Amino acid sequence: MTRLKSSTFAKYLAVAVAVIGSAQIAGAADGATVGGFLDAGFPISGGDPTIIRDGAVYFGHTSGNTSFKLDLPFRLAGGTVANNDMLIGFDKAQAFFSHTYSNGAGWRMGQFDGIFGLERNDTVDNFFVNQGVLYAFTQPRTNTGIEGSYKITDSIKVQAYVSGTNNLGAAELGLHPEFGAKASLSGAINIGLGGWFRTVNADTSAMYLNLTADTKLAGIDLGVEGAYQKAGDADAKMSFGVMGNTDIMDKLAAGIRAQYLMDQLAAGSSQMEATAGVRYQMDKNLNLKANYVFSSTTAADGADAVSDHAGQVAAVYGF
Repeated sequence: MTRLKSSTFAKYLAVAVAVIGSAQIAGAADGATVGGFLDAGFPISGGDPTIIRDGAVYFGHTSGNTSFKLDLPFRLAGGTVANNDMLIGFDKAQAFFSHTYSNGAGWRMGQFDGIFGLERNDTVDNFFVNQGVLYAFTQPRTNTGIEGSYKITDSIKVQAYVSGTNNLGAAELGLHPEFGAKASLSGAINIGLGGWFRTVNADTSAMYLNLTADTKLAGIDLGVEGAYQKAGDADAKMSFGVMGNTDIMDKLAAGIRAQYLMDQLAAGSSQMEATAGVRYQMDKNLNLKANYVFSSTTAADGADAVSDHAGQVAAVYGF
């Protein structure tokens, strides 16, 4: 992760975009592409007024059945320190190449997004302003290693990977690798079931299971998710969530999300978060989002619940 002053970052970003744009034009016949997004916003009450909340520059190139992808994220550092430093290439960067075969098999190697959960790493890909607590506490961001995949039919796909500890690069890849797999069914109802397993040390192993299902019903996009975590002799951690959104008028959609976490903070703890929001498509590439978030947290058995209310707004431009 690199920290740069925003003026320096702007210069590097401008040069990068110019170079990538030239590469796209010069190598169009070979399949060069460029894209990205910028998410700018702020909390209405409480929270960190980061302004540049999320963003990324994407570069890809395809030659035959082989592809390369670079996903370079950026955002303001934020926090309590007063500065305009940018974080570049932080905890969700991607860099990998992949290859596919005519029989439906394929593989990729490098660092790539995690394969579990309903909500994605980049805010441009999600309905709400921010991902929910289920994503924050349970969903792997990235894996660094190799993944194989196979499309059994047009609607059934399986994936399996070996990597370092998720979210930690290649940490312990050679000593305690993480083994993960997922089976996906796409159609009227999309279903994903998978998980990972790894040994932590000679006496302890850890595992994670994730189940998702989403569909469109009566004009409403619905999704449900459940996650299970277990490490050694510690109590298992269970998490559940449901979300939905629908168009309410031209270019305007509304959605709700409710998520509940058990034992995630400590044994006997619980955390509930409910989000209501709207999204307005101002232009082809620009969406405005506004959310209200209610959360209630109980630190341990017998403790009093602590409630919080927050408002969030953001504008997201993707290309």
